[in-house]
Amino acid sequence: MLGSDVRLAPSRFCVVVPVPFSASHAVSPDAERLVKRLVARELTLSFVPDAEQRLWRTVTRRKYQLTRDHVRLQNQLESLLEEAHIKLSSRVSNLLGASAGAC
Repeated sequence: MLGSDVRLAPSRFCVVVPVPFSASHAVSPDAERLVKRLVARELTLSFVPDAEQRLWRTVTRRKYQLTRDHVRLQNQLESLLEEAHIKLSSRVSNLLGASAGAC
């Protein structure tokens, strides 16, 4: 779909009416009703981002999740070492960093 935006209508505007489909029903009554409401500007449409923007959002969410997991694991490691009465945080600023590898 080059040069066109995808928009979705919320489900409150879509009422499902069972209609048997046949060759004479090329366009369903629901589609006709939605087009009429769209032309009358009665629909509130939702923006659907393009594939590239969705990909960037996914990458950003994943990066945030990995950062959060890294911090959680670092805190668990520090807690475990403190339970074993090993206090490295006074000598090392980052337990998983380069200075910790030298200890």
